[in-house]
Amino acid sequence: MGQCLSTRSTMRRSRPENNLYPIFRFEHLQDPAGEWIPLVVRMKLDLSECRITLDDWQALTDAEKHELCRAPIDNAGQIREFSSLLSAALDRLGRAPTLLPPDKVATIAEWNQSRVTPDSVAAICRHRCLNVDWQNLDRYDRYVLWSLARKNDVDSFCGAIEEIACRAVPARRD
Repeated sequence: MGQCLSTRSTMRRSRPENNLYPIFRFEHLQDPAGEWIPLVVRMKLDLSECRITLDDWQALTDAEKHELCRAPIDNAGQIREFSSLLSAALDRLGRAPTLLPPDKVATIAEWNQSRVTPDSVAAICRHRCLNVDWQNLDRYDRYVLWSLARKNDVDSFCGAIEEIACRAVPARRD
């Protein structure tokens, strides 16, 4: 990536009105069959302090997966509703989600607070000449970048930055 990309924008980033967080292009490229747990669901699992296995996810129906992807999770009530949806879907399979261990729960603050760019994100940005306005990213974009940075998945990280920057630019009206 030869040029510096920036997510700086004068407008505050927010989730689309249809309440769907986007599935990133790199997710489609890495998992064209959609068998892996998408990042949007991983974020919701973290916020609800739950964990499921890949086998659990793959055993869910497409309708259940879609419902979990679409479920809002903006406040404590919605987090409880997401947890209930997840529990009901897994209960049908004779399974149950497990609780995140305390050390994993503590890491949620690294991406869920908007004031400080996590060290792992800042390191990739410095190395790749990327400028991320962490405070103006929405929670999902922060989660995605944090998650990819922790895995040191630089190629997906740069792809995500590109998509975030493109979404932050308002469409021109001619």
